[in-house]
Amino acid sequence: MGVSHDIFVSCALIDMYNKCGSIKDSQRVFDEMPEKTTVGWNTIIAGYALHGYNEEALDLNYEMQDAAIKIDHFTFSMIVRVCTRLASLEHAKQAHAGLIRHGLNLDIVANTALVDLYSKWGRIDDARNVFDKMPHPPWFHFRGLQMLSLVGSKITDGADEVDIHVHTTCYLRNGCHLSSQVWNGEN
Repeated sequence: MGVSHDIFVSCALIDMYNKCGSIKDSQRVFDEMPEKTTVGWNTIIAGYALHGYNEEALDLNYEMQDAAIKIDHFTFSMIVRVCTRLASLEHAKQAHAGLIRHGLNLDIVANTALVDLYSKWGRIDDARNVFDKMPHPPWFHFRGLQMLSLVGSKITDGADEVDIHVHTTCYLRNGCHLSSQVWNGEN
């Protein structure tokens, strides 16, 4: 192909092939990259995850770690989402430990994925523990705690997904309204 010697072009091609559903071409471009960067690894992992190749995405994550490539918050958030799809609490806990080991335990993107994972599995105490350690504005903290309590009680009460979705939508709408008030100095 010839253009794969430029890392930025290679990453853009991998992303394009991912979005077109051509994982084989994405992998070929990735394999031809002379230097595999964090962005390159994240892009190929995202492609596999996007198309439901979760085991392969997880394997690539381990290859990335074995290659001593710097892992970032995006890598962790993708892997946690992959673990959610695989229903692999053990892998998720490993990812959570890695997040802490790499000093990304305060990253909002990665921690949001963890809260999502733990909440979906009904592990509300774990979700709340991660949530309580997340840095965010006080208004969001209060609203977020209300939401976690609501979702937790709905899960334990056996509410269906539609009921939880309606409450989540109302929470987000209220949160957006409150954030605009805070932003405009009204609150």
